[in-house]
Amino acid sequence: MRYAHGTVEAITAFLATIVAGLSLTLPVDFRWGVDSGPLQLNMLANSQPRAIAAGAIVAVIVATFAATALNELVAWCTALFGIAVLFVNHLLGQSAGPESSLTTLNFLDALAGGVLLGGLAAAVLHRRISAFGWTVGAIGSLVIVEALPAPFRTGTTDHHVRANWVPGNSPPAWMIGLVLLLIAISAYLNRRQPPANRLSVELPMAPIVTGVILIASRLSLAGWITHHADSALSIVVCAAVTVVITGVAALLLPGREGMFVLLAAALTAAGNAVEPAAIPQWSVPFLILLCAAGVLMGVRWSSLPVALATAAALALGAVLLTHVHNSVTDAIAEVALVLIAGYCLGTSPPKHSASRVLAIVILLVPSVILALRARLSFGTCDLVGADRAVICEFDERSSAAPGWTALAMIAGYAIFAYLISRRPMVPDTAPATPRTTPSS
Repeated sequence: MRYAHGTVEAITAFLATIVAGLSLTLPVDFRWGVDSGPLQLNMLANSQPRAIAAGAIVAVIVATFAATALNELVAWCTALFGIAVLFVNHLLGQSAGPESSLTTLNFLDALAGGVLLGGLAAAVLHRRISAFGWTVGAIGSLVIVEALPAPFRTGTTDHHVRANWVPGNSPPAWMIGLVLLLIAISAYLNRRQPPANRLSVELPMAPIVTGVILIASRLSLAGWITHHADSALSIVVCAAVTVVITGVAALLLPGREGMFVLLAAALTAAGNAVEPAAIPQWSVPFLILLCAAGVLMGVRWSSLPVALATAAALALGAVLLTHVHNSVTDAIAEVALVLIAGYCLGTSPPKHSASRVLAIVILLVPSVILALRARLSFGTCDLVGADRAVICEFDERSSAAPGWTALAMIAGYAIFAYLISRRPMVPDTAPATPRTTPSS
């Protein structure tokens, strides 16, 4: 019975984290989105980074509060609430008309995804197998995002929007319903728990304060660099400020918890410097398996210097392959990316669920490197055709600046990681959630 319980939790953690990641990173794209006008679609696109940031902050807050209760049932019920809201939101989105607010539903989608991610983290991250499924699911959601067909537009007229928008619903409602059922089963299996701790003013505020500062600053700096990417000095200043804020935020966490946050920040910088490849959807399961293998290698041969070195090598590879584009190099780069991501996230994970959630949401929030790469990819724009549509040149391999910037930022993160490694180890006096034996 105990083995079956652990298997159900591991599968639930994997699938639920994929759903949470997709809900946070992807804008709502329901079947009726094709009937929405250009204004609604533009508002949705412009608000998406803020929706991701809001969901990420909610995930950290929920993980902190749910872990403080020291009760697995509370954590599972919190995750159940998040997936239920997500399921209802998708049902409403599919039955609503084109006059409904895409932006509002998108924010609700991201917030529910944050509740799901944070509650699930507090419920499963104290068990190795479940934590493994949670980590692989987090990276797997990013792999799925890359493999999904991206909606696109040409021109400025409503006709072009309707003609080129690819409607969908990711994560699909059936997958959300399946995860809802699995979380309900897991909550039932954990029904016999000791009484939850009463919340007090002595909550561990360090993860919450760190999360708010880190996420808000990264979003603001990413938005700022999009208007100043033409200046080398602006890029240097923005990268330096990002490293300092991230390093100071990591120092605010107790003990050596901040090392995992710095590692996630380094991985984000390197991964966003790599030019995205066109991933066929049939390759997603194989890439997720490679990610799982990377996590196992990180757990088995855990080394922070090696993890930082592999992230730096990934950034250097992005520099060397700036002007190289073929199917072979794209496939090699994608395999290297998922293996390195798995290894980094399997290396020295923190003991507290809130710190691990904070590190994971860093991968989801728009970064300076991502904004810089997108801004430098745009060339000259011209008015074309009778409808005077705006057509811009776009080449994601036009500049090596994102790769060099990521490499420099990783060096800065390594300095802060060294400072944190000098701290004494702090014994874990109490687990994030109680390790109780499943009831039979």
